[in-house]
Amino acid sequence: MVKLTSMPTFTYTRPSRTGTGTRSRTVTYTDKNKTVPVRVTAHNVIDLRKWCTKKRPSYWPSHLNWPKDIAKSLIYTVPRDVNTTEKTNVKTSNAVQPLRIKGCFTGCQGLNCPNPKRKGIKRTDPPCTCMITSHASLNNPTWFENNVRLEKTASRGIGTIALSTFAVGTVVGEYVGEIVPAEGSMGYFSPYMFEMRNNRENLGNMDALKVGSWTRFINHSCEANMAFELHRVGAEVRVFVRVRREVAAGEELTVNYGKDYWHGIGVEKCCCGEESCIGKK
Repeated sequence: MVKLTSMPTFTYTRPSRTGTGTRSRTVTYTDKNKTVPVRVTAHNVIDLRKWCTKKRPSYWPSHLNWPKDIAKSLIYTVPRDVNTTEKTNVKTSNAVQPLRIKGCFTGCQGLNCPNPKRKGIKRTDPPCTCMITSHASLNNPTWFENNVRLEKTASRGIGTIALSTFAVGTVVGEYVGEIVPAEGSMGYFSPYMFEMRNNRENLGNMDALKVGSWTRFINHSCEANMAFELHRVGAEVRVFVRVRREVAAGEELTVNYGKDYWHGIGVEKCCCGEESCIGKK
């Protein structure tokens, strides 16, 4: 069972009340009128108690555990117009069809993967067993402290400030959080939800409200210098954060949340103020 209280917390800097220097504060969120610290994790976590009433989809792959392996199930294509069974692969008529890896996930981003492009391998063959990526060393406190600072911004809450230069194409981390049932069933609202959707339905959400990596603090911009990307690492889907234009030391890291995000959180429009801001249209 996951114990969030055993995980470390985030701190950020803000101007002191005297106007001289800065001070550090612990990052918190409000839960049932209580102030709770946000916890740090380098990997997705799951509390199975929150899933006890959620039934496994009938088309769920027989070799995966429900719901722990949701991130692994996303690499497969689910037929939309077939009858399904509880414990076997999807079937049409009386013939069981093998699982197919989606075309966008045929390549593996694992470190030293023996066959990263799956040359000569069918999409119905099992994925590789990679677990570590080339940017795995970024998921530690030392790298974060030397390269990124959490800082209170004037109008957008806590932001992420680069302490060094990031070149185009660099993966600076991953977006991770707590795997929770689909929004609406948790009894609270979170603006940090990342849908874990296959081609059939949303199986659950990756929620970084209570626990996540430093990437949860990356603010939105319509002219973002970062981008979220879905990639396969071994048998599961991971969310990379990649540099899309060079970032200088002292610059805020930003990502484009997409126009649907604002409707989802009940905000009429974006107000990032950039020249290409969708809120100006």
